[in-house]
Amino acid sequence: MQYEDFSKRLVPEAINFTVQSLLLLSSSSYTNAKSIPGSFPVPDIDIIGSKLHFKLKKAKNIAPGHPRLFDIVNETLTGEQPKLDLLCTALELIRRFSEVYKPLDGFIELFSPIVDILQHLIVNKLPTSVHDRLSQSIDHLSRLLKFAKQARKPLFLQAHKPIPIATYIPKFDAHSSSYMRNRDPDADRAALAKLKAQHKKEKKGAIRELRKDNRFLASVQQEKQDAKDREYKARMSKAFASLESERAEQKKEEKAKMREKRRAGKKK
Repeated sequence: MQYEDFSKRLVPEAINFTVQSLLLLSSSSYTNAKSIPGSFPVPDIDIIGSKLHFKLKKAKNIAPGHPRLFDIVNETLTGEQPKLDLLCTALELIRRFSEVYKPLDGFIELFSPIVDILQHLIVNKLPTSVHDRLSQSIDHLSRLLKFAKQARKPLFLQAHKPIPIATYIPKFDAHSSSYMRNRDPDADRAALAKLKAQHKKEKKGAIRELRKDNRFLASVQQEKQDAKDREYKARMSKAFASLESERAEQKKEEKAKMREKRRAGKKK
């Protein structure tokens, strides 16, 4: 049991053995193996079940305890005491199995037949402690099954958005379609829309004219600036030309003086 709890894995053989032990140790209202609910294999209940049932006169005053499994297997311990201990142990194991396997998706299908089997066990003539343990086990399993049914949700297909059907009908909008806007049945609204359209048209025309004027003024201003630049360039060219001619005359005079000095030195 500890290993099953640690591994979180379902071991159906353990549950089948426990349910089979309950049916073999205690009397029930089932007449044969075919009438037992669920899929628990109990092939020999008709053969050896009656041999393992309690002798009610001897078992009535026995208190349940911990089973001595080694002695029971070796058949050194017989009588009603080991049967009663095994029955109470099986009920406790069923309760612990329910706690371990309650997170499983198939918990309802697994333990619903077990609750039905526990309800059909006949323990009225057994000690009161056995009857109390059986009632507690049934209540515990019924409560877990109730919670499991409330938490279960049906399966759904994957949440894909539905593929829209292709449509080729043109979309008309009263605000963006001139055709729909011009055929408004409301006269006041149509007149207001006409004024808005006229205002919008006049505004666009005014903006267009202002842009033309700005472009014309910019071109005139550019022409004036180009004329000033040409005039300035002409003046500067004339000034540079006069300076160059004056510089050339100056260099010519300096060369003439140098020649005269060289001639005067040679005569001496």
